[in-house]
Amino acid sequence: MDRQSPTARSRRRRLLACAAGALAAFQFVGGTSTAQSEGSVVPSTGVLRICSGCSDHGLGDGSRYRYVILQTWQYDKIKQLKAANPSIRVLVYKNVAATVDYGCRNGIDDSLLPTGVGYCWTNAHHPGWFLTDAGGSRINFCSYRSHWLMDVGAPAYRKAWLRNTVSDAKRYGFDGVLLDDVDEWMDTHLCGRTIARYPTHEGWSAATLGFMAAVGPALKRQGLLAFPNVAITDYWTSNGLSYWDKVLSYSSGAVQEYYTKWGSGSSSWFTDDGGFHNDWSYRQAYLQRTQAAGKPYIGVTYAPKDDTRSQRYARGSFLLDWDGGASSLVYEPTDPEAQDPYSATWTTSPGSPVGSRYRVGPAWRRDYSRGTVIVNPSTGPVTVSLGGPFAQPDGTVVSTITLDSADAAILVRVPPV
Repeated sequence: MDRQSPTARSRRRRLLACAAGALAAFQFVGGTSTAQSEGSVVPSTGVLRICSGCSDHGLGDGSRYRYVILQTWQYDKIKQLKAANPSIRVLVYKNVAATVDYGCRNGIDDSLLPTGVGYCWTNAHHPGWFLTDAGGSRINFCSYRSHWLMDVGAPAYRKAWLRNTVSDAKRYGFDGVLLDDVDEWMDTHLCGRTIARYPTHEGWSAATLGFMAAVGPALKRQGLLAFPNVAITDYWTSNGLSYWDKVLSYSSGAVQEYYTKWGSGSSSWFTDDGGFHNDWSYRQAYLQRTQAAGKPYIGVTYAPKDDTRSQRYARGSFLLDWDGGASSLVYEPTDPEAQDPYSATWTTSPGSPVGSRYRVGPAWRRDYSRGTVIVNPSTGPVTVSLGGPFAQPDGTVVSTITLDSADAAILVRVPPV
């Protein structure tokens, strides 16, 4: 989820995009939420606005979102957002595992950075915080060459990161912090290289968990929300779930990118094959266990703006396990990213949940106060009898519906005549 400064060329990678049409309103207390009456509405959607020019698109109506994620230099948007929606929570983006060299000029760092420490300052005062490979060379991210790997296991680095991040968040009026790259493993950034100080996955995981143990509770003591963006490489294993739970124990909630699909195109949706590779169910488990811990989950899906199938699938999957609390869905358009992400498709609301999800053949269904949600994570098409008339988004009334693999329907109940 790393992003460039406003003076640098816009790039996009792994992270966060943050469902309007909220279903119930919430009182946020110490990282947990309690549902209020359906008449008082707080959205169950969020928005990620951290690429170059992103904040100029899609923030005209703050009432659409529960969470907004901004770069430090976008703080001037906060007053407008709060005026439209006093319940909105604005998070500042800060990378945990890296510093960036593009903010360093003539030996001086920019005052507003997407990281906890500046490259120039670290190079001058703590060069040992730069992690190196087996040959002794500093390690930059292979997809983001301006990002340099920091020693998350160093106590002094943790203290400096925390001090600078708290200062920025409080000075500019943010409600909390999005901590990026709280990763179980760093393989996607290393591209075959080995970290000399942390040559094993277990070593890196332990160092990152130590960072969260030191920083997460400290942010909360300062009155700030702490939302780590957690990348689980082996997300289908007990090790992956255990890592998630440990990070969650130190935080206010958690963010997971690639919630219902890989990549940024119109393909690679998660499905269940009925055997070992039940990827959709494994990913849903992170939403379920985060809410079971009494904390909000923010799921992020990337796809083109007009990809309504990906929007339906993400929104339907979210509604299938949403607890009616402060969790949110983010849909981030990728063509390009710097555009208004809002769409009636991925923010649609059938009301508030009235029960748990249940099987309808290989698909899943959940009933809501004003409608019903059906999700098909199987590998083939499914036809479902609805047991009554329901209206599709275009107004067509149906009593049965057929869904292709990796698709969903959010329908509104038609009242009896």
